[in-house]
Amino acid sequence: MVFRLVAPAAGLSNEFSFEAVGEVRCTTFGEEGTNSYFSRYQLAVSGCNTLIRSKLFVNDPDYTDDYHECACQGSNSTLLIRYGDQLMFTNVTSVTHGVSRTVKLEQPQRAWNQATLMIRPDPLPPYGFEALTAVWLAYGSRCHFGQTGRGLVSPVVFIGNEFRESGIKAESQWTVESKLPRFLMFMAEFSDGNTYDVQGSKIDPRPLPKPFDAGFTNAVFTTIKWTNVAGYAFPQKFELLKFDPAFSSKGGKKLKVAYMMVGEMQSFNLGSTRSSFVSELPERCNVIDFSHPDERSRTHFFTYRATNGKLMTYEEFNAQPRTRAKSIRPASKLPGLK
Repeated sequence: MVFRLVAPAAGLSNEFSFEAVGEVRCTTFGEEGTNSYFSRYQLAVSGCNTLIRSKLFVNDPDYTDDYHECACQGSNSTLLIRYGDQLMFTNVTSVTHGVSRTVKLEQPQRAWNQATLMIRPDPLPPYGFEALTAVWLAYGSRCHFGQTGRGLVSPVVFIGNEFRESGIKAESQWTVESKLPRFLMFMAEFSDGNTYDVQGSKIDPRPLPKPFDAGFTNAVFTTIKWTNVAGYAFPQKFELLKFDPAFSSKGGKKLKVAYMMVGEMQSFNLGSTRSSFVSELPERCNVIDFSHPDERSRTHFFTYRATNGKLMTYEEFNAQPRTRAKSIRPASKLPGLK
């Protein structure tokens, strides 16, 4: 592993910064067997700002994403999905009044957007991209967790539909390393044994089959190995495990590992030369903004096409007339994950 000091680290402050490069080995366990792949990540952190870029290497000819980039600030986060140029589409999907409709194209065509940007009103990484989540837990969660504790929080790892959208909390406990800069040592999140549906303004809990209705462990993060850099304790190797009820097992009373992410830092710079922790948008980008629901389509988000990196507020979006849909690449996710 390579270490380099970019700037002196006389003491820890809110602007404590560093950069790192490493990889995450990913294994998913499904009904159809085991699927493995890995990602290489680049990380930059300054205070409570985190920027993680992950490039996946998968054995799937249909997978054409170039990279995924997650930017987390103090109160919000974004995910940029940058596409390769080789994919052609044969249909267009639109959402009206909460209903998805797909129309087959007469001729295949290249998608209009070069990327999709998702904007969320919370500082957590997005669901469905857990290689990014594992890196964020290891290096970007200091401001989120603060100090060792437990309580009801917005779940970091996917635990069920409607949790983030409706503000449902989950029980969590976490331990922070006592040595500076106090990175996360351990975290466990727990399901309360319910799934949730939203009917109008009412949230309807539905108990899972016994014994899972009593609650179970949803995810566990552990820093496996630490390294010392200029007197600071940094995670060198870390692991994220996600559990699901094994309803199809004998008796249907066991938990199964849904996926396992094992990350390792390969090089490290103390200090950062970055001046911006916001993802740079390409010329043509589809934006999905969860900071405000779309009253016209009755969804948790509003979506539009951004050109030349210009984003819109909901008021600006709502003032625009509806435009005819172009072929849009949808927001993808990691292979094998829900």
